Amino acid sequence: MSLMSLLLSLHLIAAITWIGGIFVIDLFLVPVLRRHLADPAARLTIIYRLFRGFFAWVWLAGTMLLVSGYLVVFRFGGFAALSATMWVMVAGGTFMVLLALYVFFFPFLALRRAVHDADWARAAKAAGRIRWLSSINLALAVPVVLAGVKAFHG
Repeated sequence: MSLMSLLLSLHLIAAITWIGGIFVIDLFLVPVLRRHLADPAARLTIIYRLFRGFFAWVWLAGTMLLVSGYLVVFRFGGFAALSATMWVMVAGGTFMVLLALYVFFFPFLALRRAVHDADWARAAKAAGRIRWLSSINLALAVPVVLAGVKAFHG
């Protein structure tokens, strides 16, 4: 396997892990918890634990995306050599990682504190903010992925 194939494979695995995780949590797990678990303490504790485990993988995936993505950029000859489509992928993907960092350091850590303090109203607000911001990342993934496909496969 060539270095480029390895980098692109790692990049795809990381993207699938991260975006797929957002998709499953936001569109399936959290809505089921809301419908079937009326107790906010139990529901928000589970949501916190879901996000806590998920963020461990997001850190790994985000790091892998940045490292593999920027190594590919330099294999192409640097930023000056990028097509407009590649710029959409690089800029969009970088913004998505920055948004994920914001989600972790602000609403997720607020959720952790609120669950620890048993402040369920504050926890619900933080969890809602995480889902809202994560849904933005999910929406941003569409043009970023499409740009990546176009950049590498015409």
